[in-house]
Amino acid sequence: MIEKHIRKLALRHMIFPVLMLAAIGALFHFLPFSEVFHPETIESLSSISFQYSEDEPYVTLTCDYLRYTGYDHYVSGNKAGSYYYTFLDDTCYFVLIRTANYNLWCVPGEQTVVLSYTLTDQTVSGKVLKTSHIPSDLFTQMADDLGWTTEGLTEVCSSYYISECTFDVTIYTYLRWGLSILAVFFALALIVYIFWLLRPSFYTGTLCLLRYGPVRRQFRKANAELAGDIVVRLGNVCLTPDFYVEFGQNRLIVMPLKRILWVYRIGAVQRFLFFRLPVSYRIYLHGRGHVSLTSEQMDADTSISITRYLKTNVPDLLVGYTDSNRRLAKDIDAGRKKKRHNSHSNQKTG
Repeated sequence: MIEKHIRKLALRHMIFPVLMLAAIGALFHFLPFSEVFHPETIESLSSISFQYSEDEPYVTLTCDYLRYTGYDHYVSGNKAGSYYYTFLDDTCYFVLIRTANYNLWCVPGEQTVVLSYTLTDQTVSGKVLKTSHIPSDLFTQMADDLGWTTEGLTEVCSSYYISECTFDVTIYTYLRWGLSILAVFFALALIVYIFWLLRPSFYTGTLCLLRYGPVRRQFRKANAELAGDIVVRLGNVCLTPDFYVEFGQNRLIVMPLKRILWVYRIGAVQRFLFFRLPVSYRIYLHGRGHVSLTSEQMDADTSISITRYLKTNVPDLLVGYTDSNRRLAKDIDAGRKKKRHNSHSNQKTG
C-alpha cells in the first residue's frame, strides 16, 4: 500500500519535468542557436538574397569597402548601431553595424565600438533582413546627400540588408546556458522520480526513517497494520497501533508513533480575491533524531482529532507549540544524542 502510493506520487511528479523538458527541447529546436554560433560564411553581399531564400539568414563575410550613411539605429533611446552602405554591380547594399553590446533585457549599453566614416576589410556577422525594415528617413537623407531622388535610390537598393543588431551572440550564450541548466535540473528530477518507481524505499519523504532502522522493514510493518489494524482514519491520515501514515496528494508521511517527541498544529487564513476561505491547519511532527515532518492542509476537526489521538497513545508526548515545549524537545533530543555518544565511548574504552 505504501509502495503503491509512492509510485503514484512519482508518476504525478513526473508530468511537470517531462513537459518542461519537451518545452526546452522545442526551444532548442526552433531558436537559431546553431546558426547564430556558426553563421554561414559568404563571399559577397550579392549572396544575401540567396541566403534569405534558403532560410539561412545568419551570415558572416568581409566587406571590402563601406561608407557611413549618416544614420544611426536606436533602441529604447540608446544608440545600438550605425548604417553603412556600398555599391556592388550598380546595386546598393546596406549593413547595420552594431556599436554597443546588449544587456539581458536587449537594451544597448555603452558604446564599445568607434567607427570611422569609411570602413575597409570590415568583418560583418549578422542576420539578413528585408530592406523594408530600414526607416524611410534613411533613404530620404541619403538621396539628398547623393543628389538623387528617393525613388531612384530605392530602385537600385537590394531588397535585403545585413543587421548586426539582431545578432547578439552574448544573449544567445546566456539563453543557451540558462536552458541547459534548466534541462539538467529537470532531467535529474525525472531520474529521481523514476528511481522512486523502481525503488519506493528511496522516496525522499521517508528516508528519515533510516534513523530508526531499515526503511523496507518499517514499510512492511506499516503495510501489515494498514491492511487489517487501522485504529482510526481521519481524512488522508491513517493511525495504526504503531504508525502515523498520511497518504497526501503530494507527499507521503510514515512515522513510528513511539518516535514522535513533539506535535502541534498551526492554522493559516487563506483568501481568494476578496473572499475569505475556511482556516486550514497543518500538523507538525517532530521525531527523535531531529526528524521534522509537516502534513498537508486539513480542516480544524481533523487536526484536533489527530492531535488528541497522539496525545492519548504516545507516552510523554509534548503537545502544542510553546517556547517551553520547543526548548524541552530540543533538550530531550540532545540528551538522547549525548547518551548515545557516551555509550559508544564506554564501549570503546571497555
